[in-house]
Amino acid sequence: MKMYRTTYNLEIQEKEIEKTTEANVFYKNVRTGKLEREAKIAHYWQWHETKEQAVLNLKEKCNAKIALAKSQIEMAQTELTKIFEKYHI
Repeated sequence: MKMYRTTYNLEIQEKEIEKTTEANVFYKNVRTGKLEREAKIAHYWQWHETKEQAVLNLKEKCNAKIALAKSQIEMAQTELTKIFEKYHI
């Protein structure tokens, strides 16, 4: 079965999976041929059953970054307004 891994740097990697559990996926290492275990969710990646789920995950990550950036801009604008009011600039 194929599964898709989204990575920290916003890539989607397709891999042939041998088996899955609730928490892990198992696939053969291309170089060694050995079965490798990987957590489905980690800090740097997340596994998905469909490519659509993987794309949606990346969109959510980007939207979260945008929301954070907007929040930081609003906070900086508020601080700037306080400086102008305090020092009558």
